Amino acid sequence: MPTFYSPEGNAEIWDEQPEGHVSAEEWERARAAEEAAAEAARLAARLRTERDARLVATDKYLLADYPISPEELVTIKAYRQFLRDLPAQEGAPFDGGGELTPWPHMPEV
Repeated sequence: MPTFYSPEGNAEIWDEQPEGHVSAEEWERARAAEEAAAEAARLAARLRTERDARLVATDKYLLADYPISPEELVTIKAYRQFLRDLPAQEGAPFDGGGELTPWPHMPEV
């Protein structure tokens, strides 16, 4: 007899699929999709955390009294904009901010 899953997630054995129940194969596909979505969310959170740390490291350059040339300031602002846009790029969240993430090179200031 086949196994079907109730809307509450209980495995039940029936001769035929009851209304509102899903097959074991459908249940496994749904669970795999949920796990993939949860992993993507974890990677996205790690990417944002690393990105935010890199933004914080450049905050000082934006202070009005920091000795920086106008050209260097433009470069820093472009770097920061790239970091802010990174989570929206195709392929994000990449590997959650690891080696496969296309981090821009921090400008020399």
